[in-house]
Amino acid sequence: MALDKKKTSRKKRGWRIKKYFNHPERKWGFCCIIKEKSGNKKLLELIKPTYIKLVRYIKIKGEANPFNPKYTGYFNMRRTYSNIIPIS
Repeated sequence: MALDKKKTSRKKRGWRIKKYFNHPERKWGFCCIIKEKSGNKKLLELIKPTYIKLVRYIKIKGEANPFNPKYTGYFNMRRTYSNIIPIS
């Protein structure tokens, strides 16, 4: 088991599973429930890398220079297809 056994050396395997793998929706979701200062309970969970959406980026042409007026149309096109906020 990947959990720190020194920290919970006297606890049984079942206790560690109940304590750390108690996600309400997924069977083996690594999470814990904490209390905020306001008294509300909050679920903290370790997310899987497969839950993160893959974003592909358009490569910049090697010869393109943002200071050259010849490429202003190219960089305007890139700005519309990216999530970069234009600086005014």
